Amino acid sequence: MFRDPFFLKFLGFFIRTKGRVRSTVLSLVVIIFFIDWKTGFGIDVTVFYLAPIALSVWYVDRRSGILTSIVSFLVWMLADVMARDYQVSALLLVWNGFIQLTFFVIFSQMLGAIKKLLDGEKRLSRIDFKTGAYNLLSFYERAELEISRMRRYKRPLSVLYFDCDDFKTINDSSGHHAGDSVLCLVVDISRDCIRATDFMARMGGDEFSVLFPETDATQAYLIAERISRKFNTVMSEQGMSVTLSMGLATFITPPLSVDALIKRADDLMYQAKQDGKNRILTSCIDPDSGMC
Repeated sequence: MFRDPFFLKFLGFFIRTKGRVRSTVLSLVVIIFFIDWKTGFGIDVTVFYLAPIALSVWYVDRRSGILTSIVSFLVWMLADVMARDYQVSALLLVWNGFIQLTFFVIFSQMLGAIKKLLDGEKRLSRIDFKTGAYNLLSFYERAELEISRMRRYKRPLSVLYFDCDDFKTINDSSGHHAGDSVLCLVVDISRDCIRATDFMARMGGDEFSVLFPETDATQAYLIAERISRKFNTVMSEQGMSVTLSMGLATFITPPLSVDALIKRADDLMYQAKQDGKNRILTSCIDPDSGMC
């Protein structure tokens, strides 16, 4: 059920903004209050107050969860007082309220801690531990999103695919530590050259890719050239002969899949290597009519 596309779209629409979440939380608290009040003291509905608290923690933040806990406690105590037909000592009322509030706050903090751990694991699963760049899984997720956006807004999408020429010689002559340093340098230089809206990932080995949303071939080429030029300068200063072979594909209409997107840029990169390395090959693709 939770992997069903319709369910995920509905859930995303329902809780897309924090404002919607807060409205939902407030509505739930009011509904639970009336149920709690009308059912009377004989039926305990305390557990239902955990639902709005959980929503606040999971979809807003932990501070919102604490605030919802306090509001839920006050509403619960109000419903409890209104539902009783006998007098209760103030001390007992305060004690019960203290226990209830403590329970709500502890629940919100425990759930917040669980979410923080899960978010951390999710983030780590999408980051390449060696270079700090996004990994292949992240690239596929982002590329699918950009292709969907491209279908909606009809704007170009460019993708750059490149690897390090003669990278194996670095590992063989200077060791894997030196090779890892080169990979990290590629990531650092690329990040300095790309824009905030662009997305870079390590695809595996010494291969990398950059997505350029809403970017035509000319704009993407300028960025790719900047990366290549800056990388060559740094490598020359360090006495290394490593260069970059790049394939840059620009799509005017959406590709059929992420694999099709990658394949075109990858093919261009390999052609660049065959043509002598240290160069950028480009193409503009319209899947409906061929080259554009």
